[in-house]
Amino acid sequence: MGDIKNNTRHKYTILFNKIKGNFICNCKDFQFRAHKKNIVCKHISFIVCKVCKVLDHNYFKTKKMSDDNIK
Repeated sequence: MGDIKNNTRHKYTILFNKIKGNFICNCKDFQFRAHKKNIVCKHISFIVCKVCKVLDHNYFKTKKMSDDNIK
């Protein structure tokens, strides 16, 4: 869930491509900044670190989940 505007909370969708091992987010940060600068948006960071419990800095270099991290 994202920021609140007009008493409505934005909902972002994060997709994981299991074949490529990468994430895509539909937030404006990913579309306009993170994707172009090859960095990770905060929504994907949250999923990787908190939900998947991947704290390997190699993910942030490659932007891809390793086979060990995909379960």
